[in-house]
Amino acid sequence: MVFLALVAVGGCGGQLPTASSQSGDGLFARVFSQIGDLYLEPVSTRKLALSGLARLSRLDRSFGVSDALGGGALTVTYDDRNIGYHAIPADGDNRQWGDLVTMLIGEARRVSPKIAALPPHAAEQAVLHGVTAALDRYSRYASPDVAQDQRAAREGFGGIGVTVDPGDAQFRVTAVAPHGPADRAGIRPEDQIVSVDGVATSGCLHQDVMHRLRGPVGSQVAVRVLHAGTSQPRELRLSRAYVYEHTVTASRSGDILLLRVNSFNHSTTKRIAGALAEAQHQGQITGVVLDLRGNPGGLLDQAVSLADLFLQAGPIVSVTGRHPASR
Repeated sequence: MVFLALVAVGGCGGQLPTASSQSGDGLFARVFSQIGDLYLEPVSTRKLALSGLARLSRLDRSFGVSDALGGGALTVTYDDRNIGYHAIPADGDNRQWGDLVTMLIGEARRVSPKIAALPPHAAEQAVLHGVTAALDRYSRYASPDVAQDQRAAREGFGGIGVTVDPGDAQFRVTAVAPHGPADRAGIRPEDQIVSVDGVATSGCLHQDVMHRLRGPVGSQVAVRVLHAGTSQPRELRLSRAYVYEHTVTASRSGDILLLRVNSFNHSTTKRIAGALAEAQHQGQITGVVLDLRGNPGGLLDQAVSLADLFLQAGPIVSVTGRHPASR
């Protein structure tokens, strides 16, 4: 499995370089190289590249790339007309394949009005989705914004410590992290986030509001809050702190403790251990239900440390791969 999150740009929040700048940047050459190094089994660069290029026809069905001639050349077509031929590099030549993919993306933009009219990085991202689709059903490409959010969910982020209902147009607070900036400022569940740094939340996307609330630890953010049961919003200025998303929900059913684990981030095992200790303090428990339904995964070391809370002896997990970092 490979989780490809723009290996060729500086940081998850960056953007893909455009086709005109890629020839020297070597985006696809580095993608092929890293997959070749890190993927569990040897993989064909030719297979990856052709799978990626095939996604261009989803952007414009008139454009196509195939090796129909067999062996030596790729045929580029538009409106069922042959518009170019390109020699096929040797399988495993990551740089040559990377340059060829970059060239063909540029060619697609030149001949296809539909592809040319798309956002600047749509073609590159379509190809990257196709590359990872050639590996297995678990490997996938994540755009910079998605990768940034997923990293924040796993490793924590600078924020004020609130969870906002994603389906509520009024941005209602559903949970507040204990002892976090929002908690100390008096923000409570059912309060509404009216604006962030002077920008009204009304009409905004949930992810845009959450991105505004996040920022470097120690930085300031102005939040206008309408407390539940009041009619006038209150202006608060908070200092962002390091916070983790809540991944554990604990409840009891008689003497059985129910632990729902949504994913594994840096705080998961700590929260499980805390929930176990609190449940035992409240009264004897005779069993624990660990509910992992719908859990997409996360940090392997947290899954291991969680299992270690319940297992007395023996190995928990063993990982083997071609790359030393996989072991």
